[in-house]
Amino acid sequence: MSRFFVGSSSESESDSSSSDSDVQVVPKRRVISSSEDEVDVKRVVRSAKDKLWIQLEEILQATKQQIAANEWANVQTGFETMMKSVDKSTALIKKEGVPPALVKTLYLIESGLAIDEAIRKKLSQRNSKAHTFLKQKIKKTTPPYEAQIKPYRENPELLASDATATKKPANDDSESEDDDESSDDDTPKKPTPAASKKAAPAKKPAGGWFKKGSDDSDSGFSSDSEDETSSDDSSYSDSDEDTGSKWWVKDTGAKATTQTTKKDKKKEPKKVVTPQVESTTTAATAGAAPAVQRQLTQEEITKKLKEILSSRGKKGTSPSKQVEDLEFLLTQVKTEKETFDILYNLINAQFDLSPNLQTSLALPVWKSCSDNILRLLDMLNTNKHFILCSDNEEPKLKEGEVVIRGNLLSLFERLDDEFTKSLQHLHFPSAEYTARLADEPVLLKIGESVQDYLEQHDTSAKSSRAAIRRLEHLYHRADPTEFEQNDKLIKRLSSYIYQHGDERLNARTILCNIYFNAIHNRFHEARDMMLMSHLQDNPTVMDILTQILFNRAMVQLGLCAFRKGYIQEAQQCLAEFSGLRKELLAQGASMHPKYQEKDPLKEIEEKQRILPGHLHIAIDVIETVNLLSGMLIAVPQTAARPFDSKLKTCKFFQRHMDHLDKQVFVPPPESFKDVIYASSKALATGDYRTTIDLLAGLKLWTVIQDAEAVRERLNRIIQEVSLKTFLFTYSAYYDTMLLSELADRFQLPKNHVHSIVSKMMANHEISASWEHSTETITFHRSEQTKLQYLALNYSDSLINFVEQNERIYDIKFGSYRNKKFDDVSAGAAQGQVTGGQQHHNQQRKQQRNNNRRQ
Repeated sequence: MSRFFVGSSSESESDSSSSDSDVQVVPKRRVISSSEDEVDVKRVVRSAKDKLWIQLEEILQATKQQIAANEWANVQTGFETMMKSVDKSTALIKKEGVPPALVKTLYLIESGLAIDEAIRKKLSQRNSKAHTFLKQKIKKTTPPYEAQIKPYRENPELLASDATATKKPANDDSESEDDDESSDDDTPKKPTPAASKKAAPAKKPAGGWFKKGSDDSDSGFSSDSEDETSSDDSSYSDSDEDTGSKWWVKDTGAKATTQTTKKDKKKEPKKVVTPQVESTTTAATAGAAPAVQRQLTQEEITKKLKEILSSRGKKGTSPSKQVEDLEFLLTQVKTEKETFDILYNLINAQFDLSPNLQTSLALPVWKSCSDNILRLLDMLNTNKHFILCSDNEEPKLKEGEVVIRGNLLSLFERLDDEFTKSLQHLHFPSAEYTARLADEPVLLKIGESVQDYLEQHDTSAKSSRAAIRRLEHLYHRADPTEFEQNDKLIKRLSSYIYQHGDERLNARTILCNIYFNAIHNRFHEARDMMLMSHLQDNPTVMDILTQILFNRAMVQLGLCAFRKGYIQEAQQCLAEFSGLRKELLAQGASMHPKYQEKDPLKEIEEKQRILPGHLHIAIDVIETVNLLSGMLIAVPQTAARPFDSKLKTCKFFQRHMDHLDKQVFVPPPESFKDVIYASSKALATGDYRTTIDLLAGLKLWTVIQDAEAVRERLNRIIQEVSLKTFLFTYSAYYDTMLLSELADRFQLPKNHVHSIVSKMMANHEISASWEHSTETITFHRSEQTKLQYLALNYSDSLINFVEQNERIYDIKFGSYRNKKFDDVSAGAAQGQVTGGQQHHNQQRKQQRNNNRRQ
């Protein structure tokens, strides 16, 4: 007979049996309908402290990634969110203490704000604005937390150590959650339905909850309950209606049993997740180690290499991951050809680590690339049967030869470009720049090896490009101790380029030789090479980089001419490079008008063309030499023709002098321009001693080569120019001058003074003659005085004024028109005037003008 029937008809059973029968019907619908939802949804209750701590920890992790990527706008958003949460939780923080994640985030932002100026300029407008905002805001935010931030400032490694200590596996969270749930079950509280379901399978006997017969089932349930603790008894007694009814309903039907089994399978891993995760992790690691160490087959290596090459350059591909994969493959290969292929692709992948043209490779990566290129060259020199070809070449092979694909020249040029970019991003002079420049011999060694290999395999066009790269690292060296060695090497490289290079390479080679000769004071050789090459005829035809090299060679030629005492040549070479013209020498960006928009592309190109600091030519030196040369040329010219304002051969000097002449008060000389201005005023009066004393204080003599010899040469030139200026200025006031007096006045030998004065007479610069018997100079007064010049100029102005008035009067009253009409009619009737008559009329007009002037 059914148990339910017996329970319903018998009145002798206890109230518990009747209550059990009542429970069977009502909870059935409720439990079965909600069982599916209760399995998947897991509710976690957190305190306000836990919520705040977790939120700040998430902001800390996000801030680390954003600072590494220079996404300062996102850092600002996270910072503002963090501070709002902190402001809302003021009472909680006072009770629980300052959150560690808050302190770490503040220190991380404070330390991350100190970025290089070069990186700062590359930020977008949005990130730059956020960076400036955070810089100001962090100063106001950190003072209340100085005590907590101080340990991190003193020892920044604490941040990394804390991050390592707090980092746990993903399964640890589930472990802690299960522990929390188990601890909740132990407490004398009313368990939730989910908790009771989770505990039920663990307590369920092998045969199930119910057995045949009511007595057996009751005894089974009571025995299970007796084995539990007192706390469990109390908890189940409080919730007898909720929990007990569920288990009874589940075991009455096959569907409920199936659902319970599925739930148990889903929940079993969660209960034992912590011990199993650690063991399985260790087992997986132990099992993975032999897989990494296992030798890959040839097919696997080829397949993996093709996958890496096919994904190179695609969106979402990480260059660093490709480098790691290729380095791993490099350890697996055995043959030399495979090693070469993987090593070549590894070098290209390392170059991909430089994301754009404005950033350079990191120093360790650059050194790794150079080592790998040297390894490639050793392999090529060792394996003579390797035939290196580009992708589109199909060579004719001999027996035993193997074709390998690659381009050594492109690797060397890319390595050279990265070296130049790294120098551009460093400040000169600095210890870091000097240390980076010390890697140049490694680059030259690679260039020499590449050139030698290309020469051996009859690729003259490529080898000449490698030679010009080497030459561009040598031509600017001015060390006299290495002059002979560098001179021989430069001559050998130049002769090879002249034979095998194209027109552009030949032009650059000539300019490099001109530069090298100029910095070593070989002016005549450098000048002859410039004139014979005819590069100065039309330099604008060249490309921009060659134009820059041409400008640099011209500047060095002008400085060399000044050091050798050729003032006129120096002024001609340097006339176009004074002022703010740094872009002509690739030493700075061009100046834009204030209200004109800059072209970003052109600005980037100009910055890429800027030369490293050790190749710069000091602009102050160029301007000083240009002003000195202009002074020594313009002062005697002005004395010879004081009233001819159109004669200005030295425009840069004259423009500067005119600017200072217009000033009401001229202060004592401070800058080199003021010193040269004061020196020119003294030189105009023939006072060469004051001129020499003023010029002795210039900073030029601490920079220029052979300063003492150049100063002696310049002092002699100043004495000569002072003598000429004195004769031009005061010859109108003297009838005769003694040669000995001039020699004593300007501290020059008599024969030298005699030579200078004779040249001036021969060139008709002064009207004078020699009296050899008495060694005197007799002056003939043919020069105009200032009064005569002004009177003639005034008379010319009056003549022009009268003619203009007559013309205006005739036009207004018609007499000029009638006269013109009569002249035209007479000419048509009588015929044209002959050439002799025109000449006669011009002579009469000129004679009339001369009479008016007299």
